[in-house]
This record gives sequence, structure tokens and C-alpha cells, in this order.
Amino acid sequence: MPEQLKPFHTKVKGSLAEDEDWWYLEVDEDSGQQVVRHKWHHCNPYKLSQPANEGSKTYSIDEFLSGDHDGRAKAALRDHLGDQN
Repeated sequence: MPEQLKPFHTKVKGSLAEDEDWWYLEVDEDSGQQVVRHKWHHCNPYKLSQPANEGSKTYSIDEFLSGDHDGRAKAALRDHLGDQN
């Protein structure tokens, strides 16, 4: 099941870029199924001894667009999906 990640939005916050989020459209090349993958890395630059909050989560497209997610990421996904049609 080969998968292709297509980035559609990035958000970097903080003067030291301590909060980073990336959103990808993940496409299963065999089935054509598309899902949204959100990856993040958030850290406190003033407490580097603490582990960073990092991870990823996968959503269906409908779940992502109807959920409480970053508004700019949702708009970017809509634009990206519109460009594919």
C-alpha cells in the first residue's frame, strides 16, 4: 500500500519557531483513498529539559473539514482539493 504525502499547509509560531504544525493530504496510490495527516512539534524553548509535544494524527477529509481544526489549514485543504478537480 504505497502512500504519497502532499503538503498543503504549514504553521510556525513563536519567535524561535517553537510550535510547528504540518498538514498533508495522504493518498493511497493503490485504492485512491485520501486522508488528512496532521503532524506537530511543540516545545518550550525556555525549558529544553522537558520533552517536546510531538506526534501525528490522521483524519478523514470530512472529519477534518467539519471538526474543530485550524481554519487556515481547512481553507488550504479546500483550495488544494479544488485544484485537483
